[in-house]
Amino acid sequence: MSKNFFLLLLTVIFSKNVAARMFEPIDVPGAFCGRGEQYFVMVDLHNLKKFAFVFEGGGACWDLVTCATQVATQLDQPRDYVFSDALYSDDSKLSPLSDYSMVYFPYCTGDLFAGSFNTNYQGLYEVQHQGRKNFLLGLQSVMATYGGLIRKADEAVFYGYSAGALGLMLNFTDLHDQVGSYVPKKTVILDGMGLHWDESVWKRFQAPMLDAIKEGFGRMNVVFDPSDWPLSKKAIEVCHKFPDYEFGLLQGSMDWVMGSLFGLMSPLTHRRRVYGPDGIYQSLLGPTDNCAAFVPDTFKHTFLEKEGAMGMLTKSKSGMTAYQFVKDLIHDGAGASYR
Repeated sequence: MSKNFFLLLLTVIFSKNVAARMFEPIDVPGAFCGRGEQYFVMVDLHNLKKFAFVFEGGGACWDLVTCATQVATQLDQPRDYVFSDALYSDDSKLSPLSDYSMVYFPYCTGDLFAGSFNTNYQGLYEVQHQGRKNFLLGLQSVMATYGGLIRKADEAVFYGYSAGALGLMLNFTDLHDQVGSYVPKKTVILDGMGLHWDESVWKRFQAPMLDAIKEGFGRMNVVFDPSDWPLSKKAIEVCHKFPDYEFGLLQGSMDWVMGSLFGLMSPLTHRRRVYGPDGIYQSLLGPTDNCAAFVPDTFKHTFLEKEGAMGMLTKSKSGMTAYQFVKDLIHDGAGASYR
């Protein structure tokens, strides 16, 4: 067994909430992180009738400063994952995915899992923005080993948080072709995706990155135009194009990461957009389609990682928690939206 496996095994043993999680790292030939380190995915076999595919979050980088400092993302593959967050717990009171097998896609390319290009920022810092290639090769490796089990499952959940939520969207058709088209019951959970940006955000990225994002939406027959904001309209459009899935969109009204840090807007501006006519709350008030939104009035960024009131138990005005919203979504499908 590899050294990486033993490191992960120790991590699992000493993480109090995930003693039953036994993640196995799978090296992915030809896939590399942003700074050239070997990429791997991780698999934990639990209930073979239920599989969750998780896209790690972690910001982005788009120029010399953001990539070289890695202040908003990481470009190396961590070797000391600690799966102690609530999402990975085997306790059903802590995680709505407690009894699911899990396929975990680390994020280490700073490109929203969308890139298929290398660049050298100002000739000083070379980055391999190969997130999409890594995902495709990683999925291929997973399916080569476990595909027979996965395609016989009863349920599949596709979950992404932060940058991983957008990455899930941009690679959704591949998951659908390889997994979703075989599994009868499937749910998509987009947690803290950044749905209310305007075109100023997209001006940060170089042309290859914008082209990669456009291609990702194009694979779903959705036209991405940076000047046609907010992105919430596109997420809802994707939802309606795949009616055999149930979609849940979670977003804090004043999400400080996606609002202030990346969206370059004040918390109150972000709040007005979230609750405005083009925001996901008003757009999804009717409980008759396959999309539902959980948008509590909070500065929090994502909800399914942390225990208690800092995450899973964040409440809407009516008392609905993030945990219960996702639990109901998976069990009953998309219903009412909450703020």
